[in-house]
Amino acid sequence: MNTTPPWVCRLGRLLSAPFRPGIGRDIGLVFVTLGILGLIAAMAVDYELQRQEEYSNLIDTASHLRTLSQRIALTAQRTSQGDAVAKQLLPQLDAEFEKDLLFVEQTILAHEIFRPEGSEKSLNRLKSEWQQSRSA
Repeated sequence: MNTTPPWVCRLGRLLSAPFRPGIGRDIGLVFVTLGILGLIAAMAVDYELQRQEEYSNLIDTASHLRTLSQRIALTAQRTSQGDAVAKQLLPQLDAEFEKDLLFVEQTILAHEIFRPEGSEKSLNRLKSEWQQSRSA
């Protein structure tokens, strides 16, 4: 005589349904496969979004460097004309430019974009001219 309560038998049948041969197993396999593919797709989208954010930060910093270089040139010109406010502002602009230039140099993405063959010489020339202008 079977003393197992009926609810235990039903629970056992429900839990074993995806593993029994037949349509239940096939549907379970399809859902597992779709779940794995969905997870892989979500990871790929997340990676691409992070990469786009890195591109955005790099482009923002590069455009900020361009603007800063123009401000530094204008401030240096005003300093040479004897403007005391410009003389106080110039070291702050120099430090900001140096910080942003360091960020662009150290970003891995920048190495992929801005450092093809031959660009290393341009970057070294930019650094040397930057150091000369700071010492002037």
